[in-house]
Amino acid sequence: MSTGRCVWYQGSTEPDALEQFQAIQAWWETLNGKEIIWQQRMLSGSSDLASLDWSTQRFDDRYIIQTPQIKGITLYWTKATEPDREQNTTPQRLELDREQQHLYIFPQSQQGLVLRITLPQLVYQTITLKNPEISTALLEDYQILTFKDDDKRIKVQIALSPETLLFPSHDTLAKVRALCDQYGILLIFDEVKTGLTAGPQGAAQRLGVKPDLISLAKSIGGGIPVAAFGGKREYMQTIVDGSHSHLGTFNGHYLAMAGIRAVDRICTPDALQRCENFNRQALTRIAEIINEYELPAHTVGFGVKGCITWSANPVRNYRDYRATDFELAELSFFWSLNRNVMTPPGLDEQWLISLAHGQREVDIIVGDFLDFAKALRA
Repeated sequence: MSTGRCVWYQGSTEPDALEQFQAIQAWWETLNGKEIIWQQRMLSGSSDLASLDWSTQRFDDRYIIQTPQIKGITLYWTKATEPDREQNTTPQRLELDREQQHLYIFPQSQQGLVLRITLPQLVYQTITLKNPEISTALLEDYQILTFKDDDKRIKVQIALSPETLLFPSHDTLAKVRALCDQYGILLIFDEVKTGLTAGPQGAAQRLGVKPDLISLAKSIGGGIPVAAFGGKREYMQTIVDGSHSHLGTFNGHYLAMAGIRAVDRICTPDALQRCENFNRQALTRIAEIINEYELPAHTVGFGVKGCITWSANPVRNYRDYRATDFELAELSFFWSLNRNVMTPPGLDEQWLISLAHGQREVDIIVGDFLDFAKALRA
């Protein structure tokens, strides 16, 4: 998926159509309670978005948007000043410019018209921290990293956790890469939970950011316990030339190496794409069930992994994650387990479509979720 622009249109057969739509849906729902600028322009036969005049015009509107959501493919919202008057539009095409924070809507019922929703330009203040305190603490199962500066009265806490599928914003990793280059810091990707499940060259390739070092495990062994790390030649050379020893009881273990060789042979780009297509099919069908039965949940997918998160709103940070309905997640788990469908036991873990899975297994998990949705609404 492109880091700068998401495009979705009705009838799309593109393999990442669902991923694009979900990214647009997530952005739309984050507008709740924010001031937006609403504009509409007519498209001529040859005009494109870049050539349109988006300068302020008489009929442009500016207001606080409330309860923005998407049901099916229809966008719904209200104005803060008119909370009882719900508005909606069904698009034939959506384009999200994540760099400029513009959403372009091409209404199905109004050919030749384009709507643009955008946020007023923000001006960020820059401050310098001279002597920040950095500390870590364990809170339940989470490692909390704290940055604190008493002079500036600033305290930032970051929860370090492998749980759920939580994506960085469109340019976060690119900015981290640039900062590492600027200050001579190594960028290390922990791909223990991603690796081949994210694609033939992992999440690094999929997200378009190249780290200096990378750690891998799990997926590269195909079920055999194994771990590995690698990186750019200038950093790995210290091991190659013997200037730094890399020792370990299981280094180069025969069984682990056999597992890696087997995975390398069978997990071809085509085979992984087949698994990803099945995963997208499952996510699409389950998302349709969620919309039909108006369940407080949404689907998230990445490569061959997917999950149902029991929250009506996308999870974007630790607080969102903690607000997930884990009781409903537990109920869903035991419902499936009692019907011979065993999903990962963690209530916030993800399923994985493997090379052994096919259409039959996708139909089973979708059918099981449909029965659960019917039972909830019975």
